[in-house]
Amino acid sequence: MQKKVKTISFKGPNIDVSIDVHLKSWTITIIVSEVIYKSFSQDPSANLLTAYLRRNFPGGSYFSVYEAGFCGFSVHRQLEENHIVNLVVNPADVPTTDKERKQKEDKRDSRKLAKGLKSGELTGIYIMGREQEELRDLVRYRKTTMKEIFRHKNRIKPLLYLKGISIPQELNTASKYWSSRFTNWLKELTLVTQYGNMVLGETIETAGFLRGKLLKVNRQLRSLEKDSQYAEDLGYLRGIPGVGLIVAVTFLSELVSSTHSSGEKEISGSITKRTNRAL
Repeated sequence: MQKKVKTISFKGPNIDVSIDVHLKSWTITIIVSEVIYKSFSQDPSANLLTAYLRRNFPGGSYFSVYEAGFCGFSVHRQLEENHIVNLVVNPADVPTTDKERKQKEDKRDSRKLAKGLKSGELTGIYIMGREQEELRDLVRYRKTTMKEIFRHKNRIKPLLYLKGISIPQELNTASKYWSSRFTNWLKELTLVTQYGNMVLGETIETAGFLRGKLLKVNRQLRSLEKDSQYAEDLGYLRGIPGVGLIVAVTFLSELVSSTHSSGEKEISGSITKRTNRAL
């Protein structure tokens, strides 16, 4: 006679999971029916966590939370793809006591997040789509490239002063942009030794290389005006006096709405004041 195996099902109560995300490991806390079931460490893998939950809590409704940090939204997207409803929170929004601030520990932080998720005290941040996120990456890369160009340019004038080389009056402008005449004049300079020539030449060459990178980025951004989902919005923004392409693209890539998440519901609100300093 064959025995019937009774399958345990967790259908009904929510399985609330907090993740204290680190590069080499995650600290997990699981709460089931108001009780902390377990806190443990695992390898940093959404698939590994999903397998654990399905194995130990089959049929359950899974909800998770982690603090925004170095991993961005990649973990969020992996959890959502595995049908785990996830919340990403700003660390500053997590209720914290003075004792918790002074005695930080991964397991304690994980339990605090889990309790906040269970009680509904946590508010998630806005999760932008992949396309908007990668457009933002391009805009920020442009800003970083410009900073690098200015750094290399700012090294050259002090170097010339140090060597007693005067810049011709007609080329010595206060503009942050170099003219082709000024660049050609720099390339014709010769210092006393091969070492000095190498420092000057390499600095000029690096600045020129970075300028080429900046031109490529600008061309990519200009293409958004012609054939992209942003073309119409860019047209509206550029119709405002004083708003050029870079400012318009920065608005579109950096501005985010506020969001209020509770369980499976997510409500987007007005523009949040928390945003990139470039705005």
